[in-house]
Amino acid sequence: MATIMGISAQTHGFDIEGTRMEITKVMASEPRRIAEIRVEFFFPRDYDPETRRIIELCGKQCPVGHSLHPDLFQHVIYHYGE
Repeated sequence: MATIMGISAQTHGFDIEGTRMEITKVMASEPRRIAEIRVEFFFPRDYDPETRRIIELCGKQCPVGHSLHPDLFQHVIYHYGE
């Protein structure tokens, strides 16, 4: 996701330098497996609505996310101006 966001930032003329992520897995049992993955992005700036739309669209179009099993819940959270 971050790679796609970085490419889009260059294409559209904005900067995501200083962005950090926290990733958390949530386990389930019977059978033991990863049930949910939470990805939180912390952007150092508070972007305008159009830039936020571009950033969040990148998250939705991530090929890695589309490659994961459909039963795995993917929760992506965006924090701006952190």
